[in-house]
Amino acid sequence: MELIMCVYRIQIYDWTKLTIFLFFLFPALEKYLSEAGNTRYFFAKFAVTSKFLYHIILSNSFLLMKVLIIFALQREVVDISLPECEVTTVVSGVGKARSAMALTRSILENRPDIVISVGTAGTFHHQVGDIIVCRHVIDRDYYKAKDVLELPCEGTTPELPFIKRFPSVIEGKTIFKSDFMVSCGDNFVTEGEGFGADVVDMESFAEYDVCQELGVPFFAIKYVTDVIGQNSMEIWEKRLADSRTALTTYFKNIQ
Repeated sequence: MELIMCVYRIQIYDWTKLTIFLFFLFPALEKYLSEAGNTRYFFAKFAVTSKFLYHIILSNSFLLMKVLIIFALQREVVDISLPECEVTTVVSGVGKARSAMALTRSILENRPDIVISVGTAGTFHHQVGDIIVCRHVIDRDYYKAKDVLELPCEGTTPELPFIKRFPSVIEGKTIFKSDFMVSCGDNFVTEGEGFGADVVDMESFAEYDVCQELGVPFFAIKYVTDVIGQNSMEIWEKRLADSRTALTTYFKNIQ
């Protein structure tokens, strides 16, 4: 096992994760086969165990997580390093189409274990300076017509152990909570409906959608630069430097 761990740390073989996963999974498979009274019971328990073991393995400190961090703009980029992680960053450009193309290419090239969308956002409900960790996403461009167009317009990433390491910061208080929502659309919101979202941006849903298609967990960490309806564009420009300072400090404190 020590040899396997060393091989993984220096990233010689990407399939080491799968080897470790199967090492733990096969005893569980044998156990459930012996217990299974019927096929439906077996497959239900086997599926749950598979997912549980996979996420435990990914989140344990002896494995080096491959983390892809995506920013919309170069002006939002901060230097991020995370314990026991190999961090890669990409700048996508503004909007859903650009972010989807850039993220698809980056996932195929880097094969990350998880994707984090980091950057700035507006809000209807919170304060400037808050940092919101979001696992829920919604596409505000199509939400009202989702039933007519039969489009998936919202989604949620499970609260994986890795995500629990990242707290939200609300009104100066650290809160280990990630079930906030980000609303995404191809417009800079200065007024209108929030659809119940905590923050709004222009990329997150497209990034979540790409991750769903490619089987990579996704969540977003957003610094609130402006309150919707209060000269949002002007305030956003002025708050960019503040966002970089705050997010740099934030990530340095992640254990």
